[in-house]
Amino acid sequence: MNQDAAQRRQNGSASILVVMLGLCILSVAMVACLIATAVQARHQAQTGADAAALAAAMRVAQGPGAACDRADELATDNHAAVTDCSVTGGYVTIEVAVAPALLEPVTKATARSRAGPVPGQGLGTRNDTQRDTEAPIKAE
Repeated sequence: MNQDAAQRRQNGSASILVVMLGLCILSVAMVACLIATAVQARHQAQTGADAAALAAAMRVAQGPGAACDRADELATDNHAAVTDCSVTGGYVTIEVAVAPALLEPVTKATARSRAGPVPGQGLGTRNDTQRDTEAPIKAE
């Protein structure tokens, strides 16, 4: 009878171990998904910042307002929001933020990009083949 009682106490113990193992695997998978979401948001933010900065650099000759408006348009097209736009000496610096899908209430991915001046856009730049080694040309 002692063996029957001992066997009854162990009945179902394998089920508990399998459930615990399943929960551990599920936890690791969830953490991996969160990390992948954060990495994807960071890449999306950098893409948005780069595209916005390049587009804004092409509009610097029309004024800082036009440049920043264009940056905002391109960032929005890339599912990002411009958090900072500055034009200094023909160079545009853009900072954008992207809310990761699963982490939206918790954090945002940010990126910064700088571009300019674009040759031939009326900022007094030299021909397209010459590199800009002097001080940046100031926009008026």
